[in-house]
Parts: sequence; structure tokens; C-alpha cells
Amino acid sequence: MGWVAVKDFPPGTCRKIPFRPIARYTTVSYNLHDDSLSAPPAREIKRNLRRSRQRSRSAISIVRKVMKAAAISWDDIPSLENLEVDWDFEPENALGKRLWARFGPADLRASLDSESIPVKVAGRQFSKIGKLIDISKGGLAVLLDSSPGKGQPVRLNLLLGRQRVVSTAIIRNITSLKGKQRVGMEFIDLAEEVSSYIAGLISSKIHTI
Repeated sequence: MGWVAVKDFPPGTCRKIPFRPIARYTTVSYNLHDDSLSAPPAREIKRNLRRSRQRSRSAISIVRKVMKAAAISWDDIPSLENLEVDWDFEPENALGKRLWARFGPADLRASLDSESIPVKVAGRQFSKIGKLIDISKGGLAVLLDSSPGKGQPVRLNLLLGRQRVVSTAIIRNITSLKGKQRVGMEFIDLAEEVSSYIAGLISSKIHTI
């Protein structure tokens, strides 16, 4: 409720009469592309619209990059259901090299001054002494007359320079070599100090190349 002054009612007088204002909605149209606009609301709307468009473009760009990355990462990864690992496959890194650098026969002769390192391999109803072919932080290869078979757990014992290497391992691959068997094994519980020692040997080999 408000009041309004009315003059000359009656003539020569001025009196206030009550009135009730009626709310009305007014629609105002602005040309947002008209740079000559000077009304504050129009400038604010124009500025907010530009910011919104910039944010939208940035968001779309980010989403496209994420979708592209996801497509590459996930589409190339097979399902783990019924997946059998082929342990004859030598894993490679992005540079096309073996996952673990190896210390081979020539390195043994150069660094450890040894032509041959014997390795005792013992398993269930199996015990043999073979010759070390190569070794890495991940496992080793031994030349044996025979082997207990692929996938079998074994116990390893060898002296690598000044370091005794004792570990359990799993036989991962077997290939024929010079009438014998080259048996590749993966370490299961190699001690950290032994792993560091092997890494040091490999590092010294790399730096001397």
C-alpha cells in the first residue's frame, strides 16, 4: 500500500489518496552484438556470455582429449577373462628392449672374471646343477641337462661374484640348446639387497659400453 499526491482535487487543494501498486513484468531486448550499447546490464550480459563461450570451448577440448586418450588406452587392452599368459614371449618396453637388462656370459667374464657360474636348481623330486647363462633383476636362465617342467616352482642357489643368491623361482620357458635345455626362470622372493647387487652389476656394464 502507498500514497499518491493529487493536486486540484477539489480545485485549489492537494490531498493524498491511497493506492496499491500492481507488479508488472517488463521485457527489454538488447542487441548483444551492438558495441554502442551503454546500459550496464547489457555490458554485463555481453561479458558473461563471452566468458561462458570460452569456458565451453575449453571444456569441450578437454573432454575430446580425455576421450581420445581413453580410447587408445582401453580399446587396446584385452579382457582378463580366460587370458593365458604366454611366458615364451619376451616382454619389451616402449623402446623395444627387454623389460629387464641382462648380465650375460661375456659380462660375467669381464666383470666377475669367471668363465662359468654353477647354479643349483632344486624342486620336488628334482635336483640339478646347471650353468648360468644370464641373469637380471627379474630372473635368470640356466643351462641344464633336464628340467622339472614349465610352471614348476624351484629353489635356486648360486654365488654371483661376492654375493650369494638364494631365491625361489618359477620356470617360465624351456628351449633346446646344444643338446641341453635352456631354462628361463622368474624370481619370486629375491631379497632386496641381492636385487640391488644385480642392478649394480648391470649398471656398471651399461656405463662401460
